[in-house]
Amino acid sequence: MRRTLALGLLVCVALGAGAGSAAAGSRPLVPVFVQHLIEKRAPRLAYVPARATIPYRYRNFELTGGKLQIWLANRNEPGKLVVFQAQPFHGVCRAGAEKGLQMAGVKTWYGVSGTRRQAWRCVRGTKLTAWTTLPERRYGLFGLARIAASGHRVR
Repeated sequence: MRRTLALGLLVCVALGAGAGSAAAGSRPLVPVFVQHLIEKRAPRLAYVPARATIPYRYRNFELTGGKLQIWLANRNEPGKLVVFQAQPFHGVCRAGAEKGLQMAGVKTWYGVSGTRRQAWRCVRGTKLTAWTTLPERRYGLFGLARIAASGHRVR
């Protein structure tokens, strides 16, 4: 009896976990049709972020000057923006870094350039950067590093 009950409980937990992850995975940060547009228009730069902090959502993307920019806006304060950027890169990835961070097993770098605070990483000749001009108290270093670390190829 105990074995049957334990097995039933295990199956329920497994099914619940599967349903939860399917629901979470069904709604990416950047809509799937937008990902396909990016892949079609700029296959070399077809990277998108998988994560952002809670109030931030996809707003739009643009391809200009050989780089892809994906704009994320705060749904409560639309003027508060964070940008995910992919561009070709050759050189030393950590150049200009003030700090190095390990985010979800991915090495990211952080630095400030003028009013722009940014976190980045390099993948196969492409630099993935998350940047904002918001002050540190409005959007933290770890939020930027999380976006940069979550960047992945469009599948």
